[in-house]
Amino acid sequence: VMASDAFGNSESKACVLTVTNAPATIAGTLANASSGVAYSSNLTISGGVTPYKNPRVVSGALPSGLSLAIAGATLTLSGTTWPDGTYSAVIGIDGNDNLTATRAVTMTVFAPLSLGGWAPDGYKATPYSWTPTVTGGWGGNTFALASGTLPPGCTLNTATGTVSGTPTTLGMASFQLRVTASNGAQATSAWQSVNITTGVTVAGTVPNGEVGKAYSVTPSASGGMGSYTWSYTGSLPDSCSFNTTTGAVTGTPTRTDAANFTITAKDANNVQGSITGTPTIFPALLVYGTAKNGAVGSAYSF
Repeated sequence: VMASDAFGNSESKACVLTVTNAPATIAGTLANASSGVAYSSNLTISGGVTPYKNPRVVSGALPSGLSLAIAGATLTLSGTTWPDGTYSAVIGIDGNDNLTATRAVTMTVFAPLSLGGWAPDGYKATPYSWTPTVTGGWGGNTFALASGTLPPGCTLNTATGTVSGTPTTLGMASFQLRVTASNGAQATSAWQSVNITTGVTVAGTVPNGEVGKAYSVTPSASGGMGSYTWSYTGSLPDSCSFNTTTGAVTGTPTRTDAANFTITAKDANNVQGSITGTPTIFPALLVYGTAKNGAVGSAYSF
């Protein structure tokens, strides 16, 4: 390098300029993870002087269970992560020139995937639907039948996990479902036992009645699940009452009447059956006439 002034004086000095490579850079983003599930995600290193070394967390925190390793130009974070939550950190590496490269990263660890809920019993020839409960995981779920057999007439929606259809056969069906998240995590439900039974049937006769004579309707219920709740709608015969425990209609009519009522039995799931009657209460039968006297040995008629 030479410098000179206005009078022609000059001075020079030899200089040495050393050109070095630019520091390395780290690129990429971390994938999310599921707690307790094996995990691996890569970042890419470029520039600087190879080989790269000393991968580390410069600041912040990563979930427990992760380790950092370099292979060529790839920085890999792997392990089994826990606990669930969102994590932010600055990751650093050194080039062979001892210059440091850093990258700010964020990742979320989702709660473990689980599949819960209990499938209810159902009724033959009555639409059925049940959807299990998914917790944890990170979306993109698909469902499959893991074991057993669905109730005949029902199918599994592989996108929602819903078991639905119209059962065609009485009896017990047992099965397990499996859910798979988009990151490969899986969970299996408990065994589901679904009893397909008949609906509620109410049987009984609704007779006509007569003024002044005891009147009774005694229905019976079958099918369904659990105990029955009885009710009626419409108008009962005069002076008759309804028993909400048994469904019976009893009383002694005091006048002629034209009744119209429906007796209904509901089971524990509010599935119901009923009978309807339109009985007539007729006047009491009366016999008129006066008996006459008779004579021994003579024909008699009244």
